Amino acid sequence: MTTNDNFDIKKYNNLVKHIDLLDIKLRNANCKNNDAIFDNKVFQKLKINVSGNIKTINNNEDTITYKKEFSLKAKFGNKIMLNINAVYDVTYLLEIEVTEEYLRYFGERNVPINVWPFFRELCYSITSRMGIPPLTLPVIRGLM
Repeated sequence: MTTNDNFDIKKYNNLVKHIDLLDIKLRNANCKNNDAIFDNKVFQKLKINVSGNIKTINNNEDTITYKKEFSLKAKFGNKIMLNINAVYDVTYLLEIEVTEEYLRYFGERNVPINVWPFFRELCYSITSRMGIPPLTLPVIRGLM
């Protein structure tokens, strides 16, 4: 995430005060247990990697919608044991006009934080339904 030298943090803070979350929709989700047997020993040694990206998909006069993707891979050694992917549409109500730069910055900073609890719940729920120990992801520690 980069900003230019003219980026005004006061303008950004004003945007944050005048934007409201309207909706979070799960657009797509898939998961795959790669025929792995999850005993407690394996489960405790899983290396979890979550990546993602974001883009603006719709910017109207008074709303903006972002598409946020998450991809989780759980490895035991070099073997990928579990994949979980999800795509969310996240719509906000804009009460003020701002430039694309500030909306992009908002999308990179705030949208992942708003959507992360939904992805955490999806991973927990879906792993328990797969018959493996429920996967509890940590709170978000940085930007993704």
